[in-house]
Amino acid sequence: MKKRYVIGMFIGSVLFCSCAKDSALGPDVALERDYVLPQGKSPQADGRIVDLYEKYGSYFLYDFTLLDLNWNQVANSTSYKLALGDPAYAGDMLDLLDEVWLQFYPEEFLKKNLPYRVFMADTIYQVLSYMDRPIECAKTGDNSLAFGYMNADTKKKTAAEKLALKNTVQTLFFDLLQVRKVVSIPEEFYKISDYSTKASADPNDDDYARKRGFVANPQYGSEWCTYVNWQTKTLLQSDDLTYFLASILCRTSTQWASDLTYPLVKEKYDILVNHFKKEYNIDLVKIGNKTY
Repeated sequence: MKKRYVIGMFIGSVLFCSCAKDSALGPDVALERDYVLPQGKSPQADGRIVDLYEKYGSYFLYDFTLLDLNWNQVANSTSYKLALGDPAYAGDMLDLLDEVWLQFYPEEFLKKNLPYRVFMADTIYQVLSYMDRPIECAKTGDNSLAFGYMNADTKKKTAAEKLALKNTVQTLFFDLLQVRKVVSIPEEFYKISDYSTKASADPNDDDYARKRGFVANPQYGSEWCTYVNWQTKTLLQSDDLTYFLASILCRTSTQWASDLTYPLVKEKYDILVNHFKKEYNIDLVKIGNKTY
């Protein structure tokens, strides 16, 4: 459920024995929105942004502050800077977000789970100790996503650039869903692999990651399960889920073919794919197979 914030509300109850039963309680108190829509600087996009808010309860914003961008309900060690984009390109950005993100989800799911705030800017900078790094998409809070590169190049993206953005936003969106605990994961998924010891990156080893039911980190192609967590001295179930889901979202069926020859990988793959299709009508395989 998305949260609604109220600037002020006063509820009073005063009982007077001499009052008539039909005495008026006073005027209704209107709830104020966090942002005023339309924002008024993009004739091409303003109507669509209002429609998105009315349909999903989510703010798609091109005019916002650095405080908005960095606001979070929970502690966050990452901070961001920004350069606002030209509102003339907000419509192009909405088209792009639909193409790489929104089109894959049913209406009812988006109504319940779309981030409360979606920021659209020219540039989002992740503040690091040694530099400010521009990034295309970031999870800036527990219920918000931010997108950069809203400019004249938005509609000129190559197929490879769209694919990279699709993979990034899908992975971050699922991270948000898990942080907010709005999607369930079958317990059967965690009962297949042994998390007590590290796996091996050597396909000839009996402890090879695929034989144990683990897949690589799709972003870097590295075998995350060859090292145990330093605190628990075991592999983390949460890491397994994160990389398995990301791999389904980011890899095509052709790219999966080799991994799925390993029985434990295939079993876990089927559990996740079937669960999200049955419970949420989300086709994870379709998302992974989408290319441009």
